[in-house]
Amino acid sequence: MLSRRRAPFDLPVFGRTLAGSYRLSAPAQVTLTVLRGRKVVKRFAADRRSFRFALRGLPRGSYRVRLVAHSGDDQVSAVVAARRP
Repeated sequence: MLSRRRAPFDLPVFGRTLAGSYRLSAPAQVTLTVLRGRKVVKRFAADRRSFRFALRGLPRGSYRVRLVAHSGDDQVSAVVAARRP
């Protein structure tokens, strides 16, 4: 039986910058957090529907990017895994 687990080399790759975009159905405050394991590496406030942040100086490895949108009592989050070669 084949495993559905992704190998580390299948993860998206980012270099010196992290870029992306998102869409919201209602106005919300958005934060973007870059994690390596459980450690928070960088935290940003995303004020537009797209973002581009410089991540120079980060060592090679696997990272997770967590995007959280807060609107009143509601909260929505999404996590994307990536690696830095």
